[in-house]
Amino acid sequence: MLRLRLWVLAMGVACASAAVARAGDAADSIDEARRVAARIDQIIEAKLTKLKREPAPLATDAAQLRRLSLDVIGRIPSVAEARRYLAEPGSDKFERELERLLDNPGYVNHFGNIWRELLLPELSQDTEKVFLLPGMDAWLRKQFRENIPYDKMARELLTVQLRSDDAAGVLPGQGGQAGGDRRRGRSCLPGRPPGVRPVP
Repeated sequence: MLRLRLWVLAMGVACASAAVARAGDAADSIDEARRVAARIDQIIEAKLTKLKREPAPLATDAAQLRRLSLDVIGRIPSVAEARRYLAEPGSDKFERELERLLDNPGYVNHFGNIWRELLLPELSQDTEKVFLLPGMDAWLRKQFRENIPYDKMARELLTVQLRSDDAAGVLPGQGGQAGGDRRRGRSCLPGRPPGVRPVP
């Protein structure tokens, strides 16, 4: 299981490293992901050897597909998808399935939901801030649909422009509208990130 998750992580690193992969770069990305996965395997095997532990047995194709589907699109595969995958020949069927799942709209929705909860967990529970959900969801989905690298997403989140007539926070995807609660004069963004001090 650990090996599968690390492979998915390695593929994610390779896929997220470029905003748009050109056709000639696709093979290079897969080769890079394989190199990263092989290096991760070496590190894990060295640690297991040092601890004198046996690695878990390799997962079956069915278990790999289930884990991959849950990780990438947030649901288990349908019976038809599982049958197709299990009948598919070739040693690279896992990579091909990962590419299919990354092209699935479920990938954009699943990762949009995950990142919204990570970035702003209070949005889905606070009735005063729930109006921000559609804009934030749309912005996140656009980032994943267009394969925007994480560093660019972070830069946009950290450099959101505040309106000069409103000191409240503005979230990406709000169309330039203030994201603050004007009645109470508070920001809809969470408090300062750890380690950030106010400017005197």
